[in-house]
Amino acid sequence: MSDQVVRIDTHELKRLQSALIFAGASFDQSKVVLAQTMNRGGQRLTTKTIRHLRQWTGIRRRVELAERVKPVRATRIRLSTGFRIYSPHLKLTKADFGATWSKGWPGGRHSAWNRRVTAKGSFMLPGRDFLVKRAGKGRTPVKTLWGPNVAREVHRNAATVRADMQVEVAWISREALRRARVGLVNAKTRFGL
Repeated sequence: MSDQVVRIDTHELKRLQSALIFAGASFDQSKVVLAQTMNRGGQRLTTKTIRHLRQWTGIRRRVELAERVKPVRATRIRLSTGFRIYSPHLKLTKADFGATWSKGWPGGRHSAWNRRVTAKGSFMLPGRDFLVKRAGKGRTPVKTLWGPNVAREVHRNAATVRADMQVEVAWISREALRRARVGLVNAKTRFGL
């Protein structure tokens, strides 16, 4: 009887081992990929919210809202995203709300909340582009008139913001799954599996 030798081709096992090690390293990288995907979804939610806020508040300049609504960035350690609202009140200015005033009028006019309104007793100081009102019976002091509150508008329209958020959560799930599949295909191709 002749000796039979069973030979195991370790070349395939070494390739599989390399692929598994690469997949383990990819696990750490997957947190980065997930954070990137979440950041993109959070940015999309922030952009949609700013577009809605322009309609809800009647503000003309997008940059004023972009300065007040900032995205929260996800990291591989802290996987959460969204947005924060800073400095929620908006001044009734000419650039933002078309505020105007003339001496013959009963008050300054503005278009906050997409409605043309006369703010009785208000006026503009020389060289200023925002509305003010006297705080007492004398000429001074005066106080600035404030328009929409950004945080209040988001709270008031919470159903719309939640609906947008659900759309973005679904997008993040689909995009993360797509990127994971691409990573798996790349790993298989790299190690010839």
